[in-house]
Amino acid sequence: MIDEFPYLVYANSAISTIFQKGIDTQLKETNVFLILMGSSIGMMEQEVLFSKAPLYGRRTASLEVREMEFSGMEEFFPGLSLEQRVGLYAIFGAIPAYLERVKPNETALENARYLDILRALRLVDKEIPVTERYLDKSRMGLYRIHDYYVSFWFRSVFPLRGRLELGNIDYVADRIARDFDQLLGSVYEKICRELCRQFMTDGVMQFSALGKWWNRSEEIDLVALDEEESTAWFGECKWSVNKVGIDIFRSLKEKAAQVEWRNENRHDKFILFSRSGFTDEMQKLASADGVMLVHGDKIKGEKKNNRKQGDGKWSRKIS
Repeated sequence: MIDEFPYLVYANSAISTIFQKGIDTQLKETNVFLILMGSSIGMMEQEVLFSKAPLYGRRTASLEVREMEFSGMEEFFPGLSLEQRVGLYAIFGAIPAYLERVKPNETALENARYLDILRALRLVDKEIPVTERYLDKSRMGLYRIHDYYVSFWFRSVFPLRGRLELGNIDYVADRIARDFDQLLGSVYEKICRELCRQFMTDGVMQFSALGKWWNRSEEIDLVALDEEESTAWFGECKWSVNKVGIDIFRSLKEKAAQVEWRNENRHDKFILFSRSGFTDEMQKLASADGVMLVHGDKIKGEKKNNRKQGDGKWSRKIS
């Protein structure tokens, strides 16, 4: 087992050819396995996976180790609050190598000052409205930076590099802090989608597609579609210091009516996520209309046992 195989390639460009000969002449008819690992995805693809690579066709399996989900942050930082963990996640993502360098006794913004610039190859994701059927053909696609660390750098640090070069560190820190809650709002949307996948595992909700929806004038943070039951979940994710009220819910219902998906026989359900909780009026309405409320990352209420036969309302009083 050889870790960081790309380092060998950098030291000797012929190493892959040497390994190829060793596999073909020495290991091919044996029970010996050669395991190659590397953190440089581009180099591993170039030397092993591409059709012209010396080792192409000789691998029996490959595994790409991706970053953790947000839920793993709690194991790294069990003493931090939800707000603190979301702040760190917004800047560093959930890659253990970066998280090992985070100082838990400092704020997320204080930690941003001490990390090197991330060098990554998988930088961009393409996102389309969840109701679109074909990823490659959709004209509604948006391209986003995949890695949170890189995204934070280009959004919050790079535009102010002139100030940094002049040594005006306090000004830059204040500017970043001023806009930081807005940044966390977009991160919270991704966390809410992760929570929905956990809710499906727990049997709270079911869906076959999950994502966002938008058109030229409106946007819905979270839409989950259940093809089998013709059910559509519509959700808003609010990372605000204010409690979510019925105005947010009514606006969501109006936008949901614009979504073109099985309109004639569709059953709509609604889920609201809030950092700061919900007003009394919203809690009463949710209890009456079967709206699922999630405070931070915890569900408020409990669904009926006969969800598939009933109307999906929640039986316990929301508190």
